[in-house]
Amino acid sequence: QLEVQWNADVMKGMIRRILAMRSKDQLKLLNSPKSRHGDIKLPQRHGTALDEVQEVIKLPSESLPYQQDPSAIELSPAVRSQVDHFVFTISQMYRSNPFHSFSHASHVVQSTVKLLSRIVRKEAIDYNDMCYKESNGDALHKFTFGITSDPITQFACVLAALIHDVDHTGLPNSQLVKEGVDIASKYKNKSVAEQNSFDIAWDLMMSPQYREMRECIYSTKQELMRFRQLLVNAVLATDIMDKELNALRKARWAKAFDKPQAKHTRLDHSGTLTSDSSKGSNSEEDANRMATIVIEHLIQASDVSHTMQRKSDRFVTVS
Repeated sequence: QLEVQWNADVMKGMIRRILAMRSKDQLKLLNSPKSRHGDIKLPQRHGTALDEVQEVIKLPSESLPYQQDPSAIELSPAVRSQVDHFVFTISQMYRSNPFHSFSHASHVVQSTVKLLSRIVRKEAIDYNDMCYKESNGDALHKFTFGITSDPITQFACVLAALIHDVDHTGLPNSQLVKEGVDIASKYKNKSVAEQNSFDIAWDLMMSPQYREMRECIYSTKQELMRFRQLLVNAVLATDIMDKELNALRKARWAKAFDKPQAKHTRLDHSGTLTSDSSKGSNSEEDANRMATIVIEHLIQASDVSHTMQRKSDRFVTVS
């Protein structure tokens, strides 16, 4: 119950950030009989989730300010109830595995939230006092490739962490393929567990019972498309055993960062992604390519970090 409530609270906090970007008129329309945001549909898809993985996902091109303080946003009883119910239902879809369990997912969420908070630019860190300085929003947007200034992107990362091992059997993909299970055939023997987890969680989220919750996450078809693309890329990135996919991912990282204008973006000694604002600039496509691959590596790092904890460690909440 502690893990369910903590994850639900994290999701509510992320949703408040999304809503804080909307105008007061948009918030008034939210959850009213006239609102149809929760009914937005995407075109029917005939391939698999793996077919949807994008090399470049387009994030907002500029940093938009909060219209109000996220902490001042009051979620409706319906939204709060639906978030609680969704997280609880997801928790019940996890099997009692020694590792690929809901407790594991909770650790990955925790790590993802922490890593998202560490994506900053070099000038935003006071290395003498080891703290963050106040930072210009436009500069932060540019040097974090738009990740830190888009609440929908951050919500997608956290949701991906929560759902990435839903219904995991505890067996590796190679064994599922070897045994010829139904889902292996369904997903063409590629990223079997990951695609199954994504499809189950997405279908659940799109069900009518979570309409009001969905209205808080996206308000246009474009936002829904970006949200799904981010979720697909992040969940599928947790398949780190497929050699072909790993090679493609490494090539995409090299394409994004192994060039002159990208060499000044790096991980510093404290594990913080930083950029040097005195060194050139990237095109919008370059920035989106960097953001896309950084998000995938962020979820990978969060996923494997759980293996470095002692078995005696318990799940703890952190701010």
